[in-house]
Amino acid sequence: MPSKKPASDETRTASLTVDGSLEDEYAMLDDEDDSNLETVSNADTFSIAGSANEGVSVLLTKKNCAPWDLSWSGKIVNSRIFKRSVIIMIVLNSISIAMATMDWVRDYPTRMMAISIVNAIFLILFTIEMLLRFLYAGPRFFADGWSLFDLFIITSSWFVYPLLGFRMFRLVRALRLAKRVKELQYMAKALLTSAPQMFCIFFLLTIQFYIFTIVFTDLFKDLYKQGHTSQDYFSRLDTTCFTLFQILTLDVWSEIAHEVMAVYPWAWFPFVFFIMTTTFFFLNLIIAVICEAVSKVGHARQIAELKRQMGLPNADTDDS
Repeated sequence: MPSKKPASDETRTASLTVDGSLEDEYAMLDDEDDSNLETVSNADTFSIAGSANEGVSVLLTKKNCAPWDLSWSGKIVNSRIFKRSVIIMIVLNSISIAMATMDWVRDYPTRMMAISIVNAIFLILFTIEMLLRFLYAGPRFFADGWSLFDLFIITSSWFVYPLLGFRMFRLVRALRLAKRVKELQYMAKALLTSAPQMFCIFFLLTIQFYIFTIVFTDLFKDLYKQGHTSQDYFSRLDTTCFTLFQILTLDVWSEIAHEVMAVYPWAWFPFVFFIMTTTFFFLNLIIAVICEAVSKVGHARQIAELKRQMGLPNADTDDS
């Protein structure tokens, strides 16, 4: 029995016409000869047929597709011009919101009115874009996390738009770039993948922070009352916690340590031990977890791309 040939270029192109995370999965049946192929498509199947005397050809059957996947809304949503236009609108909307905070705009009611009109137009365009993607995806729209995020942002913008105190909430719309820009989408996926490990690390860091807060408060709480320090660093648990966070960021920690060491020469040890076990250990551990997650996502991306090139089903569908 002759070996099966990989899917043709036409096959791979057909299987990549659906958009991003809403992309459908295709089941592929390879034939023994894919010569003289021509593409026949409708709303339910893709068929690539060979000549009549060559028997069964390549068949692409959509598993989970709504009947309107190849309608006019799908063609608009999948077009490259549409995707790039949405990215440009998100960037311009973020700039217009930032301009509303500037004095040369806020001091002139007509300019503020113009900015408000522009932001309202952007909100209407984003709503139309979301409706087009809903028409294209159908019920599968609600199964996609990024689409639900867009729905939350746009719906919330309509409700909070009339409220002056919540207008800056619209800046959250800039986060929609994480879906529109492929590299940002992979980075967001890596952060979500590392979330369980990150939670465990922060939990351990919180326990250690609490222990050091009690220790530093117990050892150095009377220094400010006795006039040995220029500021109150360790008199209460909340004050000590803030001081330790300042030391964690390596912000003027040596000045604080020298003031304490002027009274207790051995005080260098708890300071150095705290920095070594937090800044140099936990923070580097966090970086290691994120790097590992990015590496795994990148590896999965390479495998998905290889599957696409080979025409295999069940390829990763996270591209936008």
